[in-house]
Amino acid sequence: MSITGPGTTAARTTVVKLGGSVLRDLSSYQSCARFIRDRLGSQAGSRFVIVVSARFGETDELLSLAKSLSAAPDDATLDLLWSTGEIRSVATLALCLQALGVRAAALDVHQTGIRRIGRIDVDPAPLSGARRSGNACLRLRSAARVARGAPRPRT
Repeated sequence: MSITGPGTTAARTTVVKLGGSVLRDLSSYQSCARFIRDRLGSQAGSRFVIVVSARFGETDELLSLAKSLSAAPDDATLDLLWSTGEIRSVATLALCLQALGVRAAALDVHQTGIRRIGRIDVDPAPLSGARRSGNACLRLRSAARVARGAPRPRT
């Protein structure tokens, strides 16, 4: 996909999705960071948006915690609890990338410019700014949920 804007040249943006199945422990985050660094090196001039899920099993652990505290956890509160796993995952990957010398901007869903107010509304400025300064990491599940205006299904 090409991203262009006033006063810019076309820059290729690659979107990479990293799910919990590959994010299992610190060494797997480091492996993913090396993969991303290597891809950046082989695609000069490209920018990457890395979409990150929570670590493998963390969403289930958080659901168990919620159910141990409440028989029927409120969807909004459960969603907030789940987001903590996703934020931790984004920050962990960003730190691994930074340790390799890769400029990485870790974003949560509110920092992406994606929101829903009666309809999907995207302000491209925040994500574009993060892409210009490095690689952007964001929480796919939360971003998609905000865009749909619906809670994440329970697993």
